[in-house]
Amino acid sequence: MNIHSVHLRLGGIQEYETLAALDDISGAQFPPGRVPVGGPPYDRAAFERSVAARLTWFAEVENETIGYATSEIIARHLHLLGFGVHPGHTREGIGTVLLDRVKQDARDRDLPGVTLTTFADVSFNGPYYAKRGFREIPPAELSPELTQILNAEAVAGLTHRIAMQFRF
Repeated sequence: MNIHSVHLRLGGIQEYETLAALDDISGAQFPPGRVPVGGPPYDRAAFERSVAARLTWFAEVENETIGYATSEIIARHLHLLGFGVHPGHTREGIGTVLLDRVKQDARDRDLPGVTLTTFADVSFNGPYYAKRGFREIPPAELSPELTQILNAEAVAGLTHRIAMQFRF
């Protein structure tokens, strides 16, 4: 696969099932016990907000949808809600293309950066984002909104989570 053959397109409201399936497939890459089994499906309301704001992107290669990124504005930053690449297409630069699109969306809206929450110690999470310019936000500097997101993730059984930020 040539990185230049990746096509990004805005997602539509009718594509919730496509996103949910990609989320399940990409989530299967996590080490056992890190993501609660049988957890809730991808948040439909969050997806709908992201689509309405024109902040849902799908990556395609040869008309096959292989990745996604969804985001929304939270605490004056573009917050990455969901992100995944099909396991058969990892390490091909598709995630970087999607993240670059999210960063551009933030720039287009005159926002100071992009935030996300992720696993600190899973190689394709915290370390992956750090290699792409994201830095961990110290707990004392978290916005109330990011603190609330991390608390909700902890209640859902997700551990070793951190918030990260990319600043322009």
